[in-house]
Amino acid sequence: MAYVVSLETRIYARTLEIPKNWSIETWQMIAGSFDSGMVKEKTIVRALVQFKADERVIDQILANQILNLFAKK
Repeated sequence: MAYVVSLETRIYARTLEIPKNWSIETWQMIAGSFDSGMVKEKTIVRALVQFKADERVIDQILANQILNLFAKK
């Protein structure tokens, strides 16, 4: 839970974006800061993004774009 709060706080501090206003550009920046060893964090991000879509905070199209940035490769 602390990681989710920290992530959303960092996004807001850097971009002033709240979840309903998240942009793909912001998430590209965030995804670019992750390295291959951050498996747990990527899993948390994927769960958070899908939760936001399920709760209709963000639309599924944006969620899918974000999820693709964190897809297992």
